[in-house]
Amino acid sequence: MTRTFDSTTLIEMDVPYGGECVISDTITGHSRWSVQHEVIFREPGDGPNEAWMTWYSVGATEMQDESPWEYEKEVECVRVVRRTVTEFRWVEEDTTSNT
Repeated sequence: MTRTFDSTTLIEMDVPYGGECVISDTITGHSRWSVQHEVIFREPGDGPNEAWMTWYSVGATEMQDESPWEYEKEVECVRVVRRTVTEFRWVEEDTTSNT
């Protein structure tokens, strides 16, 4: 499910600046001029396992003056839910263990 939020409303909620409603803010990429983020936030009235996810970018240095959603009036967000996820990863073999 997607929902469009007004960018001013998100800024007033302190998304993505670490307000009470922000659950996580993760850097997802870099370009020469910007740093891209994924932010997950909870809107008042959301349940404990419900939230919204969206993306934004900011200037990579003090010379790039770019704030989140600077040129966007509307921000599309995706409904996310918290679930337990099991994942397999390749890890370095432990040769000191007997298992």
